[in-house]
Amino acid sequence: MPAMRRVVFIVATLALSALAQQKDFRTSPGLRCPQKTLVLFNVDWSAFKPDMFNEHAAYLLTQMKAGKIVSAGALDIALTPPASGKVPNGAAVIYTSTNWPEVEEIIKQDRYYRTGVATVASHNVWAACEPEK
Repeated sequence: MPAMRRVVFIVATLALSALAQQKDFRTSPGLRCPQKTLVLFNVDWSAFKPDMFNEHAAYLLTQMKAGKIVSAGALDIALTPPASGKVPNGAAVIYTSTNWPEVEEIIKQDRYYRTGVATVASHNVWAACEPEK
């Protein structure tokens, strides 16, 4: 009997540990909060060349149409240099995957990343709440 109690104790401990590690995203009625990955980028405009933009934009659009990116854009001033004289100080992208190695592979294919225009400042799994449909 003591061995059985030990097994029950171990199983209960493992179950409680697993419950403690679960992320409980409680939402209000009418909301759903799927997890996504939010990546913030630093932007180095000294590495930017005007011919890069079209390839970068086309790549983002391809990933959006494939369902891998939800939204992407520059932070702060949203005007493309050098005409405006004002430049964004960063960018944000929301990826549908919460698997960092998968997101990182998508990032590595972007010309801005490959050429040093954009570098990852931070990445976090995010409960992206939206209205239920």
